[in-house]
Amino acid sequence: MKENKLHTGSLHPYKDLTDFPALHSVQVNNCGMRQNYPSHLALLRPEGRKDYGVLYVERGWIEVSFSSDIVRLNAGKYILFMPGVKNVTYFSSEGNPIIYYVYFTGTGIEETMRLFQSDSYVICSVENRTMLRVLFHQMVQLFRPLKVMNGRKPVSQPGINGLLLQILDLLLKSKDRKDRPECNAILPALDYMSEHFQEDITLESCARMVNLSLGRFAHLFTQYTGVSPYKFIVSMRIDAAKDMILNSSLSINDIASQSGFKDPCYFSRIFRKYVGCTPKQFRLSNTASED
Repeated sequence: MKENKLHTGSLHPYKDLTDFPALHSVQVNNCGMRQNYPSHLALLRPEGRKDYGVLYVERGWIEVSFSSDIVRLNAGKYILFMPGVKNVTYFSSEGNPIIYYVYFTGTGIEETMRLFQSDSYVICSVENRTMLRVLFHQMVQLFRPLKVMNGRKPVSQPGINGLLLQILDLLLKSKDRKDRPECNAILPALDYMSEHFQEDITLESCARMVNLSLGRFAHLFTQYTGVSPYKFIVSMRIDAAKDMILNSSLSINDIASQSGFKDPCYFSRIFRKYVGCTPKQFRLSNTASED
């Protein structure tokens, strides 16, 4: 059992306004992204929800308390809640968190959910983080205008339903692989890289951490995550830099340093390769769009 970092004070039950019954074969009741909380947030659900829920930790961490256990999810992990699971979910404000979530149900979704072989919850590291992030981003972009247009109503729309099924397929593939010893071997290093990507870490040190050769470590890492260790670290650093560019007044040089890039020129070159523009252009374009 993990150390309990949850609030020790009294919590009031969280009132879910989107816990809709199944009205369609597949429906999304709510989805979105939590990012950069102003303070710690804890949600108490003494009876759980009536639908299914997925929380995916892209950055930062969360803790979930059940009646007999407390689990912590670091970056790169997801939790799938089955209906009626009592819990308290604690969202930390540390580490510039990004948490994607989706709540869903449907008269035709039960067969798919039985494949997860659980009546409570499933926790697993994600096999392909890049693809999952893209799928969640697309779903949120489609869901937001429909939510504004229709208010708090369930959404059953081909595009969103298709994205949900792709997400579930990716999560299921990750679960199917979690019991493979050769994949599990890299998990300590994956967690370390997710939490320390801004520091001066080397792939050699990560490989030694899990007693693997560099070549074997790189092979298993790519097989498990879908990207190479180098691209994984760079992607984490670019995401952190983008967040600081948009939400701080730090200079580009300071952002480069704080996101893990020693050389500002190299940072600008890599940023342009991944984002399509320089850090300065990215800041200017987003400032202009807000105006």
